[in-house]
Amino acid sequence: MNKTFKVARSLTRGTVVTSEKASSYQGKAVKTVIAAAAAMMMAGGAMATATEYSEVTVNEGTSVVFENGTIIINGTTSTGKTGSATTADKIADKTEVSFKDAPKFTGGSIVVNAGYKQSETINQESTDFGTADTQIKGNISVNAYQGAKQDASLTLQNIGISEGEINFGIVAKDADDETAADAVKTGTSTLSAGTVTLGFYSGKPENGNVVSKQVSVKNVEDLTASVTASTGALTLTNVAVDNAGDLTFSATKGKVSVGKHVTFQNTGVVTVEAKEAGQNIDFAADYDGKTGYLNVSGAGAVNVTGNITGDYVKVGDVVKRIWTMGIKIPRKRDAFYSAPAAAGAGGLRHSSE
Repeated sequence: MNKTFKVARSLTRGTVVTSEKASSYQGKAVKTVIAAAAAMMMAGGAMATATEYSEVTVNEGTSVVFENGTIIINGTTSTGKTGSATTADKIADKTEVSFKDAPKFTGGSIVVNAGYKQSETINQESTDFGTADTQIKGNISVNAYQGAKQDASLTLQNIGISEGEINFGIVAKDADDETAADAVKTGTSTLSAGTVTLGFYSGKPENGNVVSKQVSVKNVEDLTASVTASTGALTLTNVAVDNAGDLTFSATKGKVSVGKHVTFQNTGVVTVEAKEAGQNIDFAADYDGKTGYLNVSGAGAVNVTGNITGDYVKVGDVVKRIWTMGIKIPRKRDAFYSAPAAAGAGGLRHSSE
């Protein structure tokens, strides 16, 4: 028996072939098929789960962006291969750290501590902690160990601090350190950079436009410490020096400038030196040292324009003049100036080696 089939166009723009008998239900059937397909797709989407990966690598030049979501990290965060040495807020003690690219400091603090059986040497010769032209506010602490002595040192590319602190200290003897009392030694603390600029001062008081920012440099008793400019100038513009140990300000290849806004509180030994021939020391600060020692020496000229008094002052090269309590004293090379045993109305006694 011949049957007649009709070809109809469905709502999905496809072709549905139905029998003549079914043709009257065609619209309903097509809608039912569409609804069922949609339901399957929705169910499939709801039931799908995210693929879990044990490791995901994001290559250089690509990025992952999270918008309006929550990031949950379970376990320990780490950088590179340091593994459990790092957590979200600190680096574990006694962990060696290196930087792939030099960090840039815009402020903050750096602390270097030596410890029992562990000297601490931090070399970041490509890292600036400010510069002479772009000074920052910040603090640096370099602390040696006392006992079975260990040294502490920090090397940077440049140091330029407008205001803040540089502290040299001592880490006390560890409970596990069995060094006998008579054998206890203290390590040294060193801070160096290509150039060193400390403190800021501009304007004139009479004009009411003074901007003064000071850096304090403190060294404790029994500690030998140094601040060194290795390739360029060492400039102390506005610095409060508080020294009870042995403290040296030195330039290896550049000049040294000690500005008139630098102050000294010294019960130990302060040395200011320029090591390269042709590089001068300009000492414009006042120094009133009733205790302690001041040594100023340079391979070039030493120009002293500040007022210097003290029980012991050594100027180790040709100087222009020193004015002390109104008395002008001519200079000789490697001359010592010490107060008379029975000091009278003032003045310094001049003697040479």
